[in-house]
Amino acid sequence: MTKKKEDAVLASAVLKLDVRERLQIGNLMPERGNYFEMIVGKHVQKKFELSSKEVEAIELKNTQTGITWNPDKEKPKNIELTRTEIDFLKTQINRLSEENQLPFSMLGLCEKIMDI
Repeated sequence: MTKKKEDAVLASAVLKLDVRERLQIGNLMPERGNYFEMIVGKHVQKKFELSSKEVEAIELKNTQTGITWNPDKEKPKNIELTRTEIDFLKTQINRLSEENQLPFSMLGLCEKIMDI
């Protein structure tokens, strides 16, 4: 199987996410877990990261009031996720929900993930 076909088989969903949603993904990561969860979480977080070019382009800044950026320069990004990554994210959302720890500000991101 070619690398391109292999990637197509592994990618089972594409999420179109804005900057806020990509920054929020860290809130879904578990503080502790088994080795497999930590590896999958690391890969997921890497996919959601903003590149240096993106940070510069959107004028991202960390201020005393929080993280800000120029929304006029923001471009949503398509992020491919494997079935394993999707299952991991859904598990984290369900865990936070069961613990009554799911912030309202993350509802949009969570709905996108749960609708896959």
